Amino acid sequence: MSKEALSFAPFVSNGKPIEQPKLDRVRSIIEATGFLDENPDVNDCCLGLRGSMASLLPPDGELIFRSPYSDFDFFAIRPEMSIPARYDLMQVNINNPKSRRDVNILSFTPERMERELRSNLRIFLSTKLLQVGFALQGTEVYGYWKDRAIARMIQKGAEIATVDRVTPSGAARLALQSELYVEPWRRVSFQTAFVQSGYAQRNRFLVSKNCERALDLLASSDKASRVSNNEAKTGEPIYELDINGIPQRNQTHRVRSVLGFVLDQGIIIYFSRNPFSISEIKGLILKLRAVILNPTLSYDLLTIFE
Repeated sequence: MSKEALSFAPFVSNGKPIEQPKLDRVRSIIEATGFLDENPDVNDCCLGLRGSMASLLPPDGELIFRSPYSDFDFFAIRPEMSIPARYDLMQVNINNPKSRRDVNILSFTPERMERELRSNLRIFLSTKLLQVGFALQGTEVYGYWKDRAIARMIQKGAEIATVDRVTPSGAARLALQSELYVEPWRRVSFQTAFVQSGYAQRNRFLVSKNCERALDLLASSDKASRVSNNEAKTGEPIYELDINGIPQRNQTHRVRSVLGFVLDQGIIIYFSRNPFSISEIKGLILKLRAVILNPTLSYDLLTIFE
């Protein structure tokens, strides 16, 4: 096990308050789809934006697109939904009728999330909550499930790397690497969010702060302990993780994890009964391209800064 605490310089917070972007423009997008009118239960649920659009969102809330095929990814936590999880795929005009963008809304129930958190392999919804995101409503509910999901991702990352002492920035590295472990195509998205975005520093610090909350959550349930309030090199607190008895990870485990991820996504898409759009097919091609650019399927977060 590690003797020194794992930290990760790019994700060390500078201690300054994180400026939350205005979300009026984002809300207008989901309102334009008619989704809220068709699903009135969502008006009382947690709803937010995640993914590349969130990572590129400036303080004034204006929309910045990573590519001509960039879409909007929303999430909704819906306790009254009749199925555990579903996608709603829609389109919306941006500024003029010729500029149409896909809007993907991933809805899931708290029970479905709870089952995933108890699983050793399933990670699909957790990766969505780990991503940079902003709640349009239901901030407390979002924080509750986000903290729990990130705590599990930190544990998974620690299992893979065999690390038991971390700072929040080190935990951010472990959590994000646990996503790359099952989604190697996310490397390009991570480069956008944490390197290329004009708000990359905000995004990195936001993830680090989220991981610190998740570490405190683990400490409150005796799955971690805060052993120091000030790590000498970075000024961060140090946590010791309880990973005793957790099996070592190998290639077979990774294959099962990736297949489980793809199966989870496939099941949700199937029961959503939404036809694939041209934009989604292009998205799959971009994922394949991302894997080609990462031929060793490396899940080391350091590679996105090279």
